Order: sequence, then C-alpha cells, then structure tokens
Amino acid sequence: MLKERERHADHRSAVTDATVITKAMYGQKQLKREATDVDGREPGTEPPVDARVRLLPPFDLNAAHPQDVFPFDKLIPVRILEALASEAELLSTASVTNFQTWSEKGVYPKCVIDRLLRLSALCNTGVAQHMANNRLRIAQCLTYLSHMLALFKLNPHDVHRKQPLPDSPSVVAKHLLAEFTAMVSRGDSSRFKTRTISPLLRDRLIYHMLTLVLHCDNFKTVIDDLTVDFRMSCDQLRRYFVYIGCRVHKEEVSAGDEKVTRLRATLTTPVKFPDASWHRNRRMNILD
Repeated sequence: MLKERERHADHRSAVTDATVITKAMYGQKQLKREATDVDGREPGTEPPVDARVRLLPPFDLNAAHPQDVFPFDKLIPVRILEALASEAELLSTASVTNFQTWSEKGVYPKCVIDRLLRLSALCNTGVAQHMANNRLRIAQCLTYLSHMLALFKLNPHDVHRKQPLPDSPSVVAKHLLAEFTAMVSRGDSSRFKTRTISPLLRDRLIYHMLTLVLHCDNFKTVIDDLTVDFRMSCDQLRRYFVYIGCRVHKEEVSAGDEKVTRLRATLTTPVKFPDASWHRNRRMNILD
C-alpha cells in the first residue's frame, strides 16, 4: 500500500511539473486552443515534444550570433523589467563602495556582486552610448537573477510559506512562483496543497539563470565562480552549461603570483545541443 501511494505521488508530481511548465510556455489561451485540437486527433498521433523546449528559455538554433541564441527580449517579460526598473537603474550606476556594503551585508549574491564590479569598470571608462545601454541591460539581467537566486536558495519550509519571496516585488514574486514552482496535493487529499520545487522545476530554474549569466558575461563564463551561489560542483555546473549548447574547456588564469586552472563555458554559433539523455534519468519521461 505504501509503495502504491508513493507511485501515485510520483506520478502526480510529474504531471504537475509538466502542467506548470506548459502553462509557463504557452499560457492558458494557447492551452485551450490546443486542447480543442486534441479532441479531434486520433489517439497516439500527438506530436513529439522536445524536453529541452520545456526546460530552456525560448531559443533559436539558427541564430548567427551568441546573443541571439537565447534572445534577451524573451528572457525577461516586459512587466518584470518594469517592476525591476528602479533597482536595475540603481545597480547600473552604483559605486564600488555600494557593492562592498551590499557584499558585507549579504544584500546580493557573490556572482551578482562580481558582475556589478565589472559594470563599475565600464562606468569609469567614459564608454559610448551603446556601451551604456549594454550596461543597463546587464544590470537588468543581474537584478532579475538576484530574485531568481532568492527562490533557488529557499529551503523547503520557506517554499511552503504563503509569501516565499517577501523581498521581491509582488509582480516578480508571482511570476517566479508560477514559472518555477508547483502546487501539489498533500497525501491522498486533493483539498490540501503545498508549494514545491521539484527536481525538474529546479533544473528549469537553473537553466534560465545560466542564460542570464551568459548574457552578463558576453557568453564566456568562468564556471568556478558560480559554485557558491549555485551550490554545486564545477563538474555539475559543466553539465548544465553543456546542455544549453556551451563548449566547456580548461584554461589557465592568473591569480596573484600563481597560475590556476579554471573551467570556462562559451556559447558559440552555430549552436548545437547535445543528446538530452541526462534528463531522462531525472523522471523526464512524462514530457516525452
């Protein structure tokens, strides 16, 4: 009986994951149209769905430039950019002193602070207007990334709270919870539901964050610098980067008087995604 309940719970979780991701991708109106089309379709003739399409942000395999593989205008919804506009503007113009204070007080994660310091370097070089616009875009990515990392770092108890992201604007919090969490039934009761981030939804969140990081890093990211905030080893992160089409290689960089070896992920075009077999081991069959 216990195994039977566990089996049903796993199935409910998988179905919920698929539903949440599909809603996030297409929206309710599109789902209703597709449901109408399915009614007139012969059983077993449904078109196959690439799991990567459901896990990653919108992408273009025919892109001629790295920045067009995961287009910026499809990474962050306009309403989210508007909700985070003042914070992004602050980040794009703040001083090094601000960054140090934020770092000491834990206001922003390490990977965000590191990239803010690079923004400061751009501010101090008298760059042209097009570089200033790029600086604001990076600040927008970092602002959104900081709120995504806040969700990523929540423990299960905090995820269950009515307002898991109290420090995020309500529009942003609602969007993130709809995109990357699911409400699942507790036990055998359908009346009581609890919020959760399943392994599949967690992966989806990671992939979306890594695409933002790539945009901030001009599509050349040192993986070692992300291990603290993403709470995983370089090898684990390497697999995520490879899955989104990056090439990963070792390189020697200077660290004081020493040379150290780092892993760098680079997104180039034409982009080519590897086989998705890794995710088949993470209960992805519900999406096949």
